[in-house]
Amino acid sequence: MIVQQEAAAPGAAGRSRAPATPANRAPQTGFINTPTAGRIIPILHYAQMAPDFAVVVGVPGVGKTEALKHYAASNPHVWLASMEPATTKPGMMMREIGRAMGLDLKSLADASVEIRRRVEGTQGLILIDDGQFLSTLALDQLRTIHDKAQIGIAIIGNAALYANINGSGRKTELAQLFSRVGMRANIHKPSDGDITALLRAWDIADAEEAKWLRVIARKPGALRGLTKLLKLATLLADGEDQPRRLKHMQAAWGQLAGAEIETQAA
Repeated sequence: MIVQQEAAAPGAAGRSRAPATPANRAPQTGFINTPTAGRIIPILHYAQMAPDFAVVVGVPGVGKTEALKHYAASNPHVWLASMEPATTKPGMMMREIGRAMGLDLKSLADASVEIRRRVEGTQGLILIDDGQFLSTLALDQLRTIHDKAQIGIAIIGNAALYANINGSGRKTELAQLFSRVGMRANIHKPSDGDITALLRAWDIADAEEAKWLRVIARKPGALRGLTKLLKLATLLADGEDQPRRLKHMQAAWGQLAGAEIETQAA
């Protein structure tokens, strides 16, 4: 590797200067092609092509949102709308979907019609992230859009979404939605392959570092927590002009979690 040296300052002739430490490597993109992403993306593709209803639920931090963003950026006629507590009701949900489509839905009364006009004939896909925030009426509104526009819809969320659609939905007003779900996935934890892919993306080759980081990846927060840790560890190492090492990772974990360092694998 060629390290570019700074020009010597006046009067600094004869002084020795240590070569700059090469920058610690970090992934260049937010998307890492993990085995879990390999489970999610074919489900989204099926929902778009069928067109059908799909549901993906999973614990936080396993890469669901990054897989959605990657799919939306890589395929035409895919609209990603993220939900939150403020979008629980159908009207606010529709406004978020419209915003993802570039629609200015001033009249919420006409929102369903405008959205259906936008998607009809596109063989597109509406992606709903954080679908656990949606009320029963909002979920039923999505069913109506799917039925009338013949458009694929995929809802992604956590265990609460799974309970709504897969559990109580068989016996309540969501039974119509449950019967329309063509494909589903329930992701309980990051796989060993997910962790390996993330460590490879961050250029973690040291066996001791990898063993310790695998423990962290299995804690609540999963891959998201591990990514935050590695980002901070990289900043700490760069601040010391040193290669990123286990001591930086452990210091980062102590700052992020405020917890004791664990060195034994679970």
